[in-house]
Amino acid sequence: MEKKTPKKYPLTQLYLDTSQRKIKVGLYDEEQNKYFDLANNNITNTFQPTISFLEALEKNKLDILITDIDGNQMGQLSASKIEDLIKILERKRNMKQNIKSKSDVISSIVVDVVSDLLGLNISISKTRFNFKDRLKTVEVIVPAKKLQLFKEYLLEYLEASWLTDFGIYLIYETSAYDYRISRSLNKAKIKQDRIRENNFTVYANQNGEIRVNNVPINGYSEREKQKIIKF
Repeated sequence: MEKKTPKKYPLTQLYLDTSQRKIKVGLYDEEQNKYFDLANNNITNTFQPTISFLEALEKNKLDILITDIDGNQMGQLSASKIEDLIKILERKRNMKQNIKSKSDVISSIVVDVVSDLLGLNISISKTRFNFKDRLKTVEVIVPAKKLQLFKEYLLEYLEASWLTDFGIYLIYETSAYDYRISRSLNKAKIKQDRIRENNFTVYANQNGEIRVNNVPINGYSEREKQKIIKF
């Protein structure tokens, strides 16, 4: 039996109704000048569009989640993808400020760690981690602007990931490249040819624990006894 391809909806025709506690998504039907309620699978007269789906994602820095492997924005979204994004938007709306601040700090550190592990301008890195000697990381020189863009994109991916996961694995190995890293590199237009010589696994969780190749991050510090994160 042939597998049915999931139906997809144009991103530009999706709108949100945020007037209620639970966010609703509607597909605008130009012919009928009405909205199709995707959750209930019917035309609705009560839908109150307050913002486009894309605008809501951009406003919350979650549009990174609707990019393809090359870093291009998706033109269409499946019902399951839309449902997942709605859940993420709701979690972000209800997230307490102290939890957000904590995840922001952890994300920033992880971004710098991953950047060094990829070898991106590692010789002038301002982090205290000794990856170049300990892991024989191969340096890859890139323009400062591209490096900054990569870090910004990866930061957005990580902050979105905390909305669904307590712990995050970022794998960059011969047989597995984490989509968040690959897409951030592609969006920043950084070629991965030489970078692929640098293989690693990073684990981080919301308690502030960070491990590289299953070794606590402090183990790579030039001053091992110094605590990297304090909460």
